[in-house]
Amino acid sequence: MAAATDLAPLAPGDHAEAVAVITDAFLDDPLTTYLLRRRRSETISLLFGALVHDAFSHGGGWALRADDRIIGVSVWLPPGKSPVPFNRHLRRLREWARLATIDPAGLIRAMRASKVLDDIHPAEPHWFLSIVAVEREQRGTGAGRRLIEAGLAPAHAAGVPVHLDTNRPENLPIYERLGFEVASEVQPLPGSPTAWGMTAAPPG
Repeated sequence: MAAATDLAPLAPGDHAEAVAVITDAFLDDPLTTYLLRRRRSETISLLFGALVHDAFSHGGGWALRADDRIIGVSVWLPPGKSPVPFNRHLRRLREWARLATIDPAGLIRAMRASKVLDDIHPAEPHWFLSIVAVEREQRGTGAGRRLIEAGLAPAHAAGVPVHLDTNRPENLPIYERLGFEVASEVQPLPGSPTAWGMTAAPPG
């Protein structure tokens, strides 16, 4: 396992490699598994590919590299840019249309779950940690922490809280050690895994 050596902002040219890392990381994500059930690698890539494209236009992200390849990614949206409105989703119509062709029921489930998760965003201006993903063999190495801290620092410097959601209960103590607190608990769809909204207030 190569050690992570380089943390830098995501660039548009990183899109394909970043989405590949995200796709593999979310293949065992409980909620994603519940939502997308057909040709999951392809549909996950379409879903998160659209979100990463949106972030390049309206937010940004960080890439962690080892041996000149991306091993982890965090994607962020600044205050006022999340939740993503419908008109911005329409700009990625090609991805949504392809996803609808492959797994129409999955797209409907994803849209319904997304609405529930959008509703637990804080009312006040906030940064949103939209995606954090690391290669599976890098889990537990501190790679995820570095990716999150890279985005927390400017948000905290500006005195702005940070919001995220997770459906992995094992992640709760990890995020709590980074200053996040559980703000809400929801079930995005009947029978789906539970999701938690978490907020990190700026220091002081």
